[in-house]
Amino acid sequence: MLSAGAFAAPSFTATLAAAFAASFPPVSVSVGPGLACPTGAAIERAIASVRGGEPVAAGSAYRLGVSAAGDTVRADLTTADGAAVWTRTLPAGPAVCTSGATAIALIVEREFRQIAWTPPSVAPPPAASAEPVAEPRAPAASVVAAPVSGAATSGSRPDTLPSYGPRLAASVGPALWSRAGTPALAVEARARVGGAVQAGLGAVVPPSSSSLTLYTAADGTTPQAKVLAIPFLLAVGVERPVAQRLTLGAGAEGLLTFERGESVGIASPRTAWRAVLAGGLAAGGALALGDRLRLDVRVGAYRTLLGRSFTVDGVGGDLLEPPAWQALVRVGLGWVFMP
Repeated sequence: MLSAGAFAAPSFTATLAAAFAASFPPVSVSVGPGLACPTGAAIERAIASVRGGEPVAAGSAYRLGVSAAGDTVRADLTTADGAAVWTRTLPAGPAVCTSGATAIALIVEREFRQIAWTPPSVAPPPAASAEPVAEPRAPAASVVAAPVSGAATSGSRPDTLPSYGPRLAASVGPALWSRAGTPALAVEARARVGGAVQAGLGAVVPPSSSSLTLYTAADGTTPQAKVLAIPFLLAVGVERPVAQRLTLGAGAEGLLTFERGESVGIASPRTAWRAVLAGGLAAGGALALGDRLRLDVRVGAYRTLLGRSFTVDGVGGDLLEPPAWQALVRVGLGWVFMP
């Protein structure tokens, strides 16, 4: 015994075929000169594959023009009378030769599935059947069309500031140390040890030198005491971005100086070593000059905490005592190894 649904099947099939026919107009493909791939034949095969052998409506053809546009492949879909429907671009390269034809075919057919297109010579199918007509489904496409050049991307958000400074950075540049009197070179490396806290280690080169005349001898000679100092920096502080390209920081710094004292021009010249430790505060900032390059500026003031004076046999009193206060200004060109 046949059911009532069996008698309705021919009417449903005819209606569905008419709906498909109204959704797939013919498309003529032309490829511009200078574009090696995808070829026009490949695009036509891809369109036929996407349609899965479903009927094509009669009527005026749409025109699909594909051409090279700089470092992209441009596809333009127009109506038979030349009216523009859309323009899409795909990145040029090896990928467009392997999957460009399929990508363009998916974009074309998705357009026809989303619009109610009816050719001029074909009237809409009559709604005589009470059975629901299933709408054609768009194929699951893994390729997304790139927007036309110059179009804004919706939903974009402005870049947000990072929470902390870089994980690892180093800088080198001129420095002015109050004990040296002449410009020197500061070399420094800083690493983030947790949160916004950073630790740094640096040095100021070349060693600075100073001298003191001890006395004037009867023969006119002037014995001297000389000191050669090599300073090293130890720093712990915080650094945080305050703008897209500006980072500010401050912290405690130690200035550890290894010094060599020497007496010259006396009967028994001597050499001695001492270490001077000074502690203080420093502050500064960094201006980003690029993704990795930045300009560092830091200023520090230090109070001498530990250190002894030099003495020379035969000369009374202490000589070349460590200064009570020191200052250091440094400007460096930095490189961020780990952001």
